[in-house]
Amino acid sequence: MIQHLHDNLPSLESDRLVLRKSLITDADDFFEIYNNREMFLYTNSDIDIHTDSFKLTKEQVIGFLESWEADKDLLCWGIDLKKEKKIIGRVYLYGLQGNQTAGYRADIGYSLSANYQGNGYIVNKNENSP
Repeated sequence: MIQHLHDNLPSLESDRLVLRKSLITDADDFFEIYNNREMFLYTNSDIDIHTDSFKLTKEQVIGFLESWEADKDLLCWGIDLKKEKKIIGRVYLYGLQGNQTAGYRADIGYSLSANYQGNGYIVNKNENSP
């Protein structure tokens, strides 16, 4: 099941966003997102963010993209902002478990560029909610 989804990842669309397969050609946008030590605070990464000389390279970002593609247990969409035609983050499903009879479950995660946080891209807030 996951292999089929991984190999045939569908695009998902809303009014403002397209969730689509991440591509190597998105490396510049992902570099802009991840070249910020705060993006690694809550991730399980080998990137050392605790040095004054923190600097991410474009080659490292390409390595991220390649590893996401190679991980057949990971479904990863780039968050493409329609009006700018720009990747502003990613949404991913991992840890898929279950079967057709009992149902499936997975964990979901996301990362969003600091420049685009607070605009309701990840969670759409209802006007009547607290």
